[in-house]
Amino acid sequence: MKLKEGTRFLKHCVTVGPGEAGRRIREKREDERIRRELERNPSVSGFLSPPDRMAQEKAAAGESLCFHAVFYTSAASGALDAFPDSVRREALQSLADQTLKPADIADGLFQAGEGDWMVFLEPDGFLHPSALYLCAKCAGETGAEMIYADEDFFTDCPGDRFSPYFKPDYGPESLPGCNVAGPFLACRCSLLKRAGAEDFAAADPDRRWDLTLRLAEAAEGKIAHLPRILYYRRLPAGAPVPLPPLRRVSGPVQGQPLVSILIPNKDHIADLKRCVDSIREKTAWLRYEIVVIENNSAEEDTFRYYRELERDGRIRVVTRQGSFNYAALNNLGVRESRGEQILLLNNDTEVISPSWIQEMLLYTQRPDVGAAGAKLYYPDGTIQHAGIGIGIKMLAGHYHRGFPGDSPGYFGRLNYAQDVSAVTAACMMIPRSVYESLNGMDETFPVVFNDVDLCLRIRHSGKRIVWTPWAELTHYESLSRGPDEDTPEKKRFFVRETNRFLRRWYRELEKGDPYYNPNLTRWAEDFSVR
Repeated sequence: MKLKEGTRFLKHCVTVGPGEAGRRIREKREDERIRRELERNPSVSGFLSPPDRMAQEKAAAGESLCFHAVFYTSAASGALDAFPDSVRREALQSLADQTLKPADIADGLFQAGEGDWMVFLEPDGFLHPSALYLCAKCAGETGAEMIYADEDFFTDCPGDRFSPYFKPDYGPESLPGCNVAGPFLACRCSLLKRAGAEDFAAADPDRRWDLTLRLAEAAEGKIAHLPRILYYRRLPAGAPVPLPPLRRVSGPVQGQPLVSILIPNKDHIADLKRCVDSIREKTAWLRYEIVVIENNSAEEDTFRYYRELERDGRIRVVTRQGSFNYAALNNLGVRESRGEQILLLNNDTEVISPSWIQEMLLYTQRPDVGAAGAKLYYPDGTIQHAGIGIGIKMLAGHYHRGFPGDSPGYFGRLNYAQDVSAVTAACMMIPRSVYESLNGMDETFPVVFNDVDLCLRIRHSGKRIVWTPWAELTHYESLSRGPDEDTPEKKRFFVRETNRFLRRWYRELEKGDPYYNPNLTRWAEDFSVR
């Protein structure tokens, strides 16, 4: 990588200040920039659900209630002006005396208005003064039909916010498992009609998630996330910050595909035995084979154990001579295997959940998914792997590494299946067709980054990577080989492969991970604020 490029990348990662203080400085600068470039926007209809005391007071004063806030930009001025006076008066009066349901108000605005967009809000919240402007700007620049943004919480006034929720970009797998869109959602009125979602009773907060899913399906990927806090939610003093609503999404596995479990190995029979025994004793899925890929073992006990393993008709041992090359070992294993699905697995893992194979099959059988990964724990029960973020710790880091095993993670992210940029090959399932179409792992990455490189190539082919928390294993990380930098030779490998990875994926690293909010730090794996 050229020095100039490297300097640009470092500059991209450096923050203007530590944590929350730095973020607020950046936010203030952005507010000033927005005020200087305000321009005319599409008209926007507003839906307040349900009315509260603040809304009633503003209605009595004759103020615009369309977005549940007093705005100071042209984006919000005259927000109801597109509607007939009778509709505006009806909306204001209904908020004052609650003679109409919120769904009736929304229907009146939708049917009578000429607005391009509908904005759904919830009570006890405030929009940022620039929210509508930024939505309109985003729609014009991206062609998005549905937009959501980050949010924060406060008790007395929005200026005293204390727990920002920096969300990931839209992922087809994430939204069914977690309502990441949240209480502030903007969508084109034409999308509402196309989705058949004009029943505004469905916009009630209790049913908003289902409405969001219907809109997302109809939007066909034209969904934008604004990585900026544009909505502030009020909490009672002392109340805990609520997690977003979560669901476990499941379904049947199609057919009975054969799964080929590939396990590279060199000696360390105790580790391999623990791994294989856990597969045989705990795995509920019966259609599998195990291919152990032998590489440079020297102990007689190792080969004695291999012979014992091969008495099981589901297990075979193949051999590759030569220096350690994790990518080449797995490529050999794929050639020697027979399964429709390939499951790359480290020998220092141990199965926890009996349904681990089915949980990953649910995703890899889908035509738009190229790989699925598992939730891995350290022996002490803390999180080792919950997906890989690109650009974290400069190159690639594990989400939530070191979190307690029973933690919900950052706003529940450890408890629902989601789209990610990469997963570790310590436990990764890939359809054979996908693996072979990409010519397998790149053998110029013999030690590190071969799995991340493979996942990025899968994504470039147009397929997605999914991480699921319901496939669980323990990972006794690097017991066989040791750390990647504990010898001079390993350090040379690490430096060489790091440079190759930077050259190949520099633009993706600079761009950042779509599923890791740019307001979060790149220097740690704990979702702390930049």
